[in-house]
Amino acid sequence: MQSIEDLLAKEGLQHGEPFASADQHIEGQLPLAIFDDTEYESRNPEGWISKTLEAPPAPGRVAMPSSNGNFAFQNCLVVDYNQQHNSFLVQLASDQSGSGVSATDKPAQHWVPRIRLYFLSEDPFLYAKRVVTAHQARKEAVHAMRYHLCVDSMPADAMHSLSVEQINRVLMLALNSKFLRERLSETHPLVNEAITDYARAMNKITFDHAARTRASGVAGLAMVPLDMPSLQKVETRQVPKCAIVAVAAYSFPEKFSSFSFLSLLTKAEVIAALVKVRAECNKVGKMSLFNGWYTKSSTFEEFEVAQNQTIDQSGNGLRDNWVTAVQLAFKSSFKDVGKGWYNLSERNYETYCFSKMKSLLAVTRFMMEDTLRSLVLDNHAKFVAFVAAVCSAKVTVVDTSNVQVVYPTATTASTQKPPLLAMELQVSDGTMITCKTDLDSIVPRMLAVFDRAITATQGIPQMEPLVMEAIAWAFKPTIQSVHPQEPQVVAWRDSIAATLTAALHPTRQYMAKVQAYCSWLAVDPVAYVEALQAKSEEPSLAEWQSDINKHQRELAAMQTALPSAVNLGLTALQLGKVRDLLISKKQRLIRSLKEGLSRVPRRIVAAVAAKFSEVEKRLRLKPNNIEEVADQRQFIESLPRKVTELVAEMDAAQGWYAALENMRFSLPDEDAREKAAGEALPFRIDRFKEAALATAEAETKKYEEAQQSEQSAFQASIADLSHAVASMQSYTDMSAATAVADEVSSLAARLKQAEKDAALYNSREALFGKPTTDYSEVKKLWETFEPYQQFWSIAASWKEHHKAWMHDPMNKLDGEAVEKEVASSVRTMHKTGKAFAQRGLQAYAANCDSIKADIEEFQKVVPLLVALRQAGMRDRHWEQLSQQLNMPLKPDKDFVLSKALDLHLMDHLDTIQKISEVAGKEFSIELALDKMAAEWATAEIAVLEYRDTGTFVIKLDDAVLQQLDDHIGGRSQTTHMRTPMQYCLLAVHGKRVQCQKEETRSLGVTQVKVMVDQSFPPG
Repeated sequence: MQSIEDLLAKEGLQHGEPFASADQHIEGQLPLAIFDDTEYESRNPEGWISKTLEAPPAPGRVAMPSSNGNFAFQNCLVVDYNQQHNSFLVQLASDQSGSGVSATDKPAQHWVPRIRLYFLSEDPFLYAKRVVTAHQARKEAVHAMRYHLCVDSMPADAMHSLSVEQINRVLMLALNSKFLRERLSETHPLVNEAITDYARAMNKITFDHAARTRASGVAGLAMVPLDMPSLQKVETRQVPKCAIVAVAAYSFPEKFSSFSFLSLLTKAEVIAALVKVRAECNKVGKMSLFNGWYTKSSTFEEFEVAQNQTIDQSGNGLRDNWVTAVQLAFKSSFKDVGKGWYNLSERNYETYCFSKMKSLLAVTRFMMEDTLRSLVLDNHAKFVAFVAAVCSAKVTVVDTSNVQVVYPTATTASTQKPPLLAMELQVSDGTMITCKTDLDSIVPRMLAVFDRAITATQGIPQMEPLVMEAIAWAFKPTIQSVHPQEPQVVAWRDSIAATLTAALHPTRQYMAKVQAYCSWLAVDPVAYVEALQAKSEEPSLAEWQSDINKHQRELAAMQTALPSAVNLGLTALQLGKVRDLLISKKQRLIRSLKEGLSRVPRRIVAAVAAKFSEVEKRLRLKPNNIEEVADQRQFIESLPRKVTELVAEMDAAQGWYAALENMRFSLPDEDAREKAAGEALPFRIDRFKEAALATAEAETKKYEEAQQSEQSAFQASIADLSHAVASMQSYTDMSAATAVADEVSSLAARLKQAEKDAALYNSREALFGKPTTDYSEVKKLWETFEPYQQFWSIAASWKEHHKAWMHDPMNKLDGEAVEKEVASSVRTMHKTGKAFAQRGLQAYAANCDSIKADIEEFQKVVPLLVALRQAGMRDRHWEQLSQQLNMPLKPDKDFVLSKALDLHLMDHLDTIQKISEVAGKEFSIELALDKMAAEWATAEIAVLEYRDTGTFVIKLDDAVLQQLDDHIGGRSQTTHMRTPMQYCLLAVHGKRVQCQKEETRSLGVTQVKVMVDQSFPPG
């Protein structure tokens, strides 16, 4: 197959000959595109390329200029067509070998005229002929322009001009009618034009003669070079002999009769009716199906209502006003026409079909359909352009505070309109920022408005049933309107959807960036502060300040970053309410943090105030004795140091208050009062201290005088006590032991009180600064009296206790307590007996020996009581004891010690003690194990799966591990004992053990039963 270059070469165009274009051409060459002969075009532009999304671009070859000024054909893809400039958009392919077109690379695109573009699907011979014809036409045009330029440039001054006679004759012939003479009063310009044309004609004759003469070999003429063959082709106008055009002969009456029979325009009524119909159709053509005028942004609901109102008004106007007006136009025009071609009262449908009224109504229907179609297409095209215009801005969302909107260059400040749609953000569910108008619904709803306008123009009745009312019509035909599925309508619908989707993308981007503030909405200021205060350690002032400063910075950044409204091209997004809510939320959080911070110094001041209150309470306390006065003095002496410490504690709160003041935080009235009161506390304490010192001085004098009189009475009391102690030697009758014991107890209390009083008086004398009085006599009296007190208290209690121990139920007795009391009584009797013997009180000494002997006799059976009252004795022990004694022995509530002696259990004391000792040891083990079990009952152990082995690892913390070590050490000391209870001890340190999970969970920790492979060995 021959290439296009070879075909052009065969036609006489050498390779590399330029294709001059309108915007780039070689000097001296006219653009080749203006000489393109469209007669060679085999298709219209839509036949070469399709603008649908599914159609691929058409392959072709395009002549492109090279660096040396020549043009060369390159492979390309034709992607678009501009009807206004009659040019095609080509995309050069990367492969320049001429073998094919590659669509993988994306080089620059160029708009080129049709003459430079060769489609691979067109006839190459026809295209080559087209290019050659354009070249030849340009060549001839250049020669004609040179020829006429030379003729027009020749001087006419020396040429022979028209004479006056000739001019007058021309004027007479030209103005040979009254009409022309009245209207052409000024003929000078026409005469000058005729003279100029005459002179040019003379110059042309001279130039043609000179050109032919030079061509015949005459030299010496300096003229512009001309191509004589081309010059001969210059078109010359043939001047007609007469000023009329000859036409073929025909019969006018016959033609007029035929025309009148076929034409509707033979009656004035028809022309009047058509004029009225056209006028009504022109009115309809000016109607608007959409409302494209707005001065401010509105919500989509408002926009939708405005469009629907306009569509409804237009639809109603078409169905009511238009149809009625056309109907009235016919009736008014033909009301006086009777029977014939235009009979409005015709009843026969067949006759009507042969009448001209039928044709006239058909023409009317065509006019109305054409008007309706033009109305729909024009308005929908305007609506598409309107949508494209409101979406034409290029929006770049950098962040919430930086939105760059670039309008088309044709838009000026005076013509720039606000965004079409006003959208408002809202907070939903308390934590989500959403748009009141669903963005996903805008495109379907806008398309619904688009389709509703088409629907509103459908169903309009035709004129035939309305005009020819006498005919019975079987149905009411309607005027055809634009179908919603026509290709153009579908393309417009797709264009609107694509345009709106692209225009809403910045809004979606902006809302995505606004979602970053949703986390603010989820923060509860009170809970946030409580969580901050619930930390294990109280936050420091620096931590409080850091947290508050962080939130203040975030608030300032948000106030700067989030405007109240933002222009996003198609939409004007209103953020005022959301912004105010976010600011309010953050301000409440900052306020809560400041209040939380203010509570810290308030607690410090309250704590210090409480301590000052204790000091004040102590200072205001009235002393009741000299000791309290001395304590008060000592407290006042230590008060400066304590006040200094409290002031230091109070000063610790000043840093917090200073921070609050720097934050411009206004303290509540109560906190301000507490702060002021706390700062005044040291001065208040100073006043109370002075008052307390004065009170202490007065009380000291009063108590000093009182003590002098009390000491005088005390001396007399000491003499009375000395006499009473001396009289104790005479009490030797054991039968009155109880009465004597009571008297001895009373005397002992008096002596003890005397010792206390003596110590009190001596201490007070030290407080008063006086020398200490010697009260050693009181201590000597007690040393003399003590043996009497010990003897008579034991003598009185022995009888009662001995009777209770022998005859009270044994289950009420404590064997160990009895054993201790008996041993103590024996030692005391032995000691007092020796003391009485040394004093020479033989009667007392004998009484001591007698009571001691009785107690020692009872002391022999105490081991039996202790053994029988062993706390660890169980039924098994009593059964064992009964077997060894060969008698049933199990003490009940009636069993007493005297009965045990009657059973001669003292003879089996060793056996009873052995079994009791074993029971006591087992009981101590039970207590220890019960304690271990109680401690492990509340222990929680984390059990983790160990890889894929089906076993688990026990994770122990340090406290549990220490408890385990302690219990294992305690268990090692008791393993030699047998017990009927089974106890489970954790016997491993963090190593794997077999365990079985229970189906319960507590506090998030899996409770387990650990199966320990070791148990207690047999004892």
